[in-house]
Amino acid sequence: MGARFVGRAAETDQLVGLLAEARAGRGAFALISGEPGIGRTALVQHVSEAAAGFDVLWATCWANDQVPCWALVQLARRFAVVTGTPGVDREWFAEGTDRFRLFDTFTQLLSSAERPQLVVVDDLHWADVGSLRYLEFLGHQVRDSRIVVVGTTEDGRLPAELVRLGTRVPLGGLSEGETRELLHALTGRESDAGHVHRRTGGNPSLVTEIALHPGKHIPETVRHVLDRRLAHLSPDAMELLTVGAVLGARFDLREVAAMTHKSVMTVRAALPFDDGVVVQGDAHTVEFPYTLMRDVILARLTPADEVALHRRAAEVVGHDAARLAAHFSRACHAPEAVRYGVEAGRAAIRSGAYEAAVGHFHQTVALLTDPGKRARLLVELAGAQRLSGDPAAAMATARQALELARAVGDHETAGWAALADGHQSPLGEIDWTPVHGIERVLADLPGDDSELRARLLARLAVDTGSGAVAGQAVAMARRVDQPEVIITALIARHDTLRWRPETVHERLAIAAEAVELGTGAGVPESVAEGRLRQLESLLELGQRAAAERVLAECGLLVNQTRNPLWHHLYMTATARLRWLERDFAAAVDITRTMLDGADAVPWVTPMWHEFAASLALAAGDTAGAAEAEARFVASVAATPPHWTRPMWQALEARLAARMGRLADARLTLDQLLAEGVPAVIDRRGGLACLACLAEVAYLVGADEYAADILTMARPYAQVVVLFVWTPMSHYLSLLATMVGDAAEAELHRRSTVDIARRMGARLWLDDLEPPQPPGSPDTVVLAREGDYWTLGHAGNTARLRHGKGMEYLAGLLARPGVETHALHLAGETHPNGTDDLGPHLDARAKAAYKQRLGDLRADLAEATEYHDLERARKARDEIDALVRELARTVGLRGRDRPNGSAAERARINVTRRLRSTIDRISEIHPGLGYHLDTAIRTGTFCSYQPGPAPSVSWRVNIVPSE
Repeated sequence: MGARFVGRAAETDQLVGLLAEARAGRGAFALISGEPGIGRTALVQHVSEAAAGFDVLWATCWANDQVPCWALVQLARRFAVVTGTPGVDREWFAEGTDRFRLFDTFTQLLSSAERPQLVVVDDLHWADVGSLRYLEFLGHQVRDSRIVVVGTTEDGRLPAELVRLGTRVPLGGLSEGETRELLHALTGRESDAGHVHRRTGGNPSLVTEIALHPGKHIPETVRHVLDRRLAHLSPDAMELLTVGAVLGARFDLREVAAMTHKSVMTVRAALPFDDGVVVQGDAHTVEFPYTLMRDVILARLTPADEVALHRRAAEVVGHDAARLAAHFSRACHAPEAVRYGVEAGRAAIRSGAYEAAVGHFHQTVALLTDPGKRARLLVELAGAQRLSGDPAAAMATARQALELARAVGDHETAGWAALADGHQSPLGEIDWTPVHGIERVLADLPGDDSELRARLLARLAVDTGSGAVAGQAVAMARRVDQPEVIITALIARHDTLRWRPETVHERLAIAAEAVELGTGAGVPESVAEGRLRQLESLLELGQRAAAERVLAECGLLVNQTRNPLWHHLYMTATARLRWLERDFAAAVDITRTMLDGADAVPWVTPMWHEFAASLALAAGDTAGAAEAEARFVASVAATPPHWTRPMWQALEARLAARMGRLADARLTLDQLLAEGVPAVIDRRGGLACLACLAEVAYLVGADEYAADILTMARPYAQVVVLFVWTPMSHYLSLLATMVGDAAEAELHRRSTVDIARRMGARLWLDDLEPPQPPGSPDTVVLAREGDYWTLGHAGNTARLRHGKGMEYLAGLLARPGVETHALHLAGETHPNGTDDLGPHLDARAKAAYKQRLGDLRADLAEATEYHDLERARKARDEIDALVRELARTVGLRGRDRPNGSAAERARINVTRRLRSTIDRISEIHPGLGYHLDTAIRTGTFCSYQPGPAPSVSWRVNIVPSE
């Protein structure tokens, strides 16, 4: 078993329980069964060590029936040694001895012994007849004794006479976790536990041999053990097992029957299920319990037989590209193997099985000798590797493809290879190697408009940050007129604007167009790219309610597309928002989960470690913060130099300052500002870097930098700085304090409070406002005064015109937690509730709608041609609204859609008016708007659900004052 006993907790508890019963005079008989090497003997040894106060008598059977009652002989000898009593005379075992007298005498000795007895008989499948008869006799006598009998035997070889006597303890393989524990005990490593578990089924003996002979496919000891299990099988059974092994670790009985020209019933009857060599899956499926068994069977085949069997297998497996590729490859039929390997890889990509796609492409590339074809398939392999979360492998594969394509003069494949090389870090300095590669490819390609050229220009724009190149890409993409290409170019244009807060509204418009195009083309990947960028901009603007709605959609898209980078971006936003709400436990859980898979997107690893340190500091865990900081520093050191070292250095200085290491923080501050403040903000991520340095300057007392940083940062006062997730106004308040301008400091502090309320950021508010007494939410007054409603909160008053939506909202707020039917809110009663009220729109109304739709589409085309993004956005929004309305009112093939029931009409109208009213409140008071957006439930039944610990308390007067 190796260094120590692993696993078997349930079985150990079961046997230890029998020992406890025996101490009280209630003996037992137990049979431990399992395949060879499964650990039957090790389990009994482990339990015997826990048998405090018991005499342990041990006998082992062997494959020689010339010694009668051999197990009893061993037990008698051991009893004499352990108890110091003569036991039984040797002559009693002679031929002709009265066996009943012998059995009874020894049993009486066991029963009358001073201490309880644990009787172990190992390997019962080798026991002679006399030993089996004694154990059968003993099994009938132990019930009212202090004797526990434990026998071990192989699967399928249980002595029938003993099975009915006691407790069965079947042993299966160790779990994957237990296999990992055993591997660590044996070798100090555990990273390959999953692979070892699949090969061995968790059989401890096989695990041990594989661990101790890592260079051998099948260690000789393993081959010997498994060959012994197969030796007693019939030729028919071995033929069927061999065919099954060729088909796979899991095979279909119908395919075996087709290959062997037998019936399924005959095949099933001949397979050795009782021996545990195979196990039943579903109705027609059988599988090997572990892949080593299959490997040993396949190792018996000659190369010629293996080729012949794989060719026959390819004829029966149907059109399963992955299986066909595997069988044709092993049948030495390369053309068909390549054809189906490529097909299997592409199918895996479409289904999101990116790791499987990598495997298919890898195997297929190895079959190709033509350098041009090899280069083209390497491009597809690089794409699969990137999607599977292995960017380093993708980069190496793409550059290999680029070299091959250039060598054969295939400029188009070289272009796709350059695109597959991977994007730069969005925070980093420019890596000129892939940039020069793209420029060279562009020079080699024809100058005509094409999808490839537009994509290369878009990529070049992103990698260099060139808005001019992005403009060229967008223009060419629109001429090519393929939605996915246009989206790629739009995203490139967006990303060249990313580090300029003044462009946020333009970025939102670009992202909205990308989402619209992606939705229309049915490409969720493109929709995800647009939505994630919308999310980024909305958070930058501090628009929490809108951001939450986009975040929810991003979650669905990320799960659908399984892109590692998008997953990290989505989880980053989710974790940071939980952090702002002071839900540290949720943020910590997300961070731990993401760090487990951070290698998939290397440049995010330092970000998660820095966030972990910040979380620990916020929770007062200085030791945890120090550990996370050390991991952050190590992960930064492991990144390429061009990956935004200034940004990482600024974050590191901020952590050092927060943890009291002011001298270290000061040294980094001086280094980063040596060339002046403008040099910092001009970099990618410069605003976040500047925000960190502002805090560092404040904490270390570097007053000489305050005025310059304050001047440079003032234009961004209303921006929530991503990557540090704090309003710039907060840092401006600190800087104004440093320069002695109390009025400006207070102005920025108030601005930060407003943004914090809008964002629902308790973390910021707790630092900026005096804490309220526990359990005392903010009070909000909502009162009707004639044709207006007054909304009062925290000393601020706003007035809103009366309307149905305000009336519905007031009714819900007055009764928190109470569900109200939409009909009741609307003041309608319809006893029948199903009256058909005719069509929604008459002919004139529909004609007007369609005329307006045509005008808007013409307006959109003109705005697009002149790159008037705001005008295009407004046109698209109105088109969307009109299309939705027409879809609601006109059915299939233009038929009028009749009005539904009164209840349905009330549900729609009440929901629309409530949401419109909440949007109006959000414009006046974003914090309250966000609260209402999340707490008001609409539908057939509406309610206000503020939760168990509401942040606000409403005082509502719904009667108009005179």
